[in-house]
Amino acid sequence: MKQIPCEVIRDLLPSYTDGLVSETTRQIVEQHLGECEECRKIYESMQEDTVIEDDAREIDFLKKTRSHTRKTVIAAAAVIIALVLMITGIRTFVAGSKTDPSAIAVNVSENENVYTVEGYLTDSIRTVSSVKLSQEGDILYVNVKTAMASFIHNSGHFCETYSSDKTIRRIVLNGRIIYENGENISQAVSDVMNTHHAYIGDMSANARTAAAAGVVDAFGSYTNVLQTEKEPYGWTLVLANELSDRIYQEKQMEKKACVLIAMIDNLSEVTFEYSAEGKTYTKTITEEEADKLAGFHVKDAAQSCSLLAKLMK
Repeated sequence: MKQIPCEVIRDLLPSYTDGLVSETTRQIVEQHLGECEECRKIYESMQEDTVIEDDAREIDFLKKTRSHTRKTVIAAAAVIIALVLMITGIRTFVAGSKTDPSAIAVNVSENENVYTVEGYLTDSIRTVSSVKLSQEGDILYVNVKTAMASFIHNSGHFCETYSSDKTIRRIVLNGRIIYENGENISQAVSDVMNTHHAYIGDMSANARTAAAAGVVDAFGSYTNVLQTEKEPYGWTLVLANELSDRIYQEKQMEKKACVLIAMIDNLSEVTFEYSAEGKTYTKTITEEEADKLAGFHVKDAAQSCSLLAKLMK
């Protein structure tokens, strides 16, 4: 084969390096590079430049990609923060949120099945943002939301009337029973009524009932022993602190036992184990004894705030 001049081969090298030549041309160039050291050096130099060029392009691409990604992330974070702030602001100052009923002083009056619910917030930095009433059967639910005081909402007072074609038995405000059968219900009675449960074996529910009934306030800390193997089911409260006034505190035990028996459907007796003047005592109140102390069947108090209020006096 007639030798091809180096100038021709060198003109072909860029296309050969990029893989843009035919198979015949590729064979000719490779044969020449195998025989010509000068052309081979030029080819190797071109390959190094191509690699450097490709690396530079790749680095530049990565830099641009990272920069774009960083800008996108920052923009997205800014949007999310703005949305969170906007939602928080709307909830805090406009829409408001459901309020703890203990922060609302409320009174209910009734006249020919027209019920007026009037309340005041006890927290002066919050205001009423909305009040919604809905009836289910003979129960009227009042949902009160409050927001931070601002030019949007600036009143901590609300007064709503509701007319019903039948007698409302109970009114519940944010989970708290505020009215039942013509009587306003105290926060304390509502708190206890809301702990009513079926089984003495549910210790967490028992603890909520005891706390609402003021057992800890009256006697301090205690431990529990449950008798759930056979009827009558019982609950023994072992008081940790020695009693300072046994006669008075035993009366308190009777009241607390009546409430506990009323609020736990299958509880039949409550026993207090305690120490006083260096001696250990036990006092048991059965369901029958509770009925006698109350003057009515204490289990009925689970369905009547009025009866429960009598037990708690």
